[in-house]
Amino acid sequence: MHDRSTEVARERSNLTTFVLSLGAFLILFDVTAVVVAMPGIADDLGFAVAGTAWVIDAYSLAFTGALLASGALADRFGRRRAMLAGNIVFLLASIGCGAAASAPLLLTARALQGVGAAFLGTGALALVAGAFPHQRRRAQAFATIGTISGVAMALGPTLGGLLAAWFGWRSIFYANIPFCLTLAFAVPRVVAETRESGGRPLDPWGIVLLTLSLGLAIDALLKPDAPSTVRAA
Repeated sequence: MHDRSTEVARERSNLTTFVLSLGAFLILFDVTAVVVAMPGIADDLGFAVAGTAWVIDAYSLAFTGALLASGALADRFGRRRAMLAGNIVFLLASIGCGAAASAPLLLTARALQGVGAAFLGTGALALVAGAFPHQRRRAQAFATIGTISGVAMALGPTLGGLLAAWFGWRSIFYANIPFCLTLAFAVPRVVAETRESGGRPLDPWGIVLLTLSLGLAIDALLKPDAPSTVRAA
């Protein structure tokens, strides 16, 4: 009986680690997968040369800004709830990216995708502590998530290039849909909710100022001689 219960607990732990790792894979895959699709995106949507970098930077900038808020909100309202909310935003934004008919729409969807990724990632990492109270198992879970994250970044350009070549650049974003749906189904059934009452306070002005300052710095670095991120018709 003891051996059976131990085996069930181990299987559940492995499943929990897999589900949380899937969230990490999605976040980092979307950072690198779009790089090889830049020429096609620029041709279809009329990006200027410097403006194509914003397809990546809009995601990264929104991710950084939202990351500061996601931790405090996840502690207050629940880490699993934060992960699921981030997953929904990421899913809808991915559909928006794939359906974008213009450069501004794509950049807006990419920024929303970054916000969703911040809550998805913060929730997933915070849930590890609650799911694995023993330090050894927790360390193993973090190591697995770290490995999966590295694999996602390494495979991103290759898989993104294949998807773009076979089905067009929009398929890179649509490819997120089945993974997001899997998370939406699995997380409530596999991962228990955790929260921290009286957690870190939210600093909205600090978040806004940091995001704006980073955005202005990136904009200045990307286009010192270009007046616009969108190519003139």
